[in-house]
Amino acid sequence: MKTTTRSPLPDHREWAVRIALSNRAFSLPELLIALVVSGLLVTGIAAGYIVQKRSAEGEAGMKDMLMNGRLAIDRTAEVIRNAGLGCKDNFPPKDSQTLQGAFNNYAQIFTVQDRSDGPDVLTVVTGLRRLTVVESLGADYVVVKEIKNANNVPFFDTAKNRYIFFSPQGENRFLEVLGVDENTRELRLSDPCTNLDNDFCSIRVGDSVFRVNAFTITLDQNEAEIIDVDQDGTVADRDGDVSPDLYIYSNSLDLVPDGDLAGAGEANVSSAEVAEGIEALQFRYGWDANQNGEIEEGEFVDDPTGHEGDIRAVRIFLLARTLSADPTYTDPNPTYTLANQTVTLGADDLKYHRQLFIETVMVRNLNL
Repeated sequence: MKTTTRSPLPDHREWAVRIALSNRAFSLPELLIALVVSGLLVTGIAAGYIVQKRSAEGEAGMKDMLMNGRLAIDRTAEVIRNAGLGCKDNFPPKDSQTLQGAFNNYAQIFTVQDRSDGPDVLTVVTGLRRLTVVESLGADYVVVKEIKNANNVPFFDTAKNRYIFFSPQGENRFLEVLGVDENTRELRLSDPCTNLDNDFCSIRVGDSVFRVNAFTITLDQNEAEIIDVDQDGTVADRDGDVSPDLYIYSNSLDLVPDGDLAGAGEANVSSAEVAEGIEALQFRYGWDANQNGEIEEGEFVDDPTGHEGDIRAVRIFLLARTLSADPTYTDPNPTYTLANQTVTLGADDLKYHRQLFIETVMVRNLNL
């Protein structure tokens, strides 16, 4: 019987079969498993990214809140600390004149509006910004180094009742600018130093020249001010960001850099947003009521009416909050107490981080 043997496949056919087998597609179960594993990996990566992103945003928000709170209390403290600077005998100046303040005529260093249903309002009369220095003295005038700011706007406007004072000097009072000569840089003053050889002359060459201003400190609260602090007929949010902000209003533009706006004599009332996210502001006022040489805790009051001229210390209470809510956070404190104001948080308010700042400022420039 004859037998036959199948010859092996040619080399090219064998490789073709192997290639076909190796290029076989995934089966449906294999594909589903791959998709599930990939989905889990992507979900895990995305969840981790979101957590990290929220954490970074939360930390940034907390840093901004602390920075805004510190900026607000430092700027407020600076104004209060310099209350009465350049004001002899605690105010009013010579001949019972009154200084044109932010919105009214103020006849005292501190003008207080105490509130328990919103932010306090405090107006402080002070010479805060150095303008120039005394270059030389005349019989009834002084020559100053600069007469205009960087925008060529005069520092002194006789039509707007501007007062100045000189530091250091003996009497710590301020003088009215009666006349200005822009060519010679001479200022004619209400009470010049007529005896230049007198050792007690209060103005010396090299003295710094400051202008005396009134600053009103309060909050801008998105139509919740209750008080029309700038008397523009509305309590609308000035910057439109719906965030509570600390504002300091002034009877000049001294809070604004000379390079940004026109300058000192161009506005009756100006304002500067000092810090965002300031939710509440209160003050307490202290004086040595028992005259023992110390201001004790019991001598701090919320309403100093009748004793404004005796104030020697001011305690600032300031509540700062983050600008954005944190959906993962719930404030454990449903209320915050600032002096005689209690801030009660609603359900939506609990999602914001907050920090309460308290600082006591000693007034140092009343020439006591």
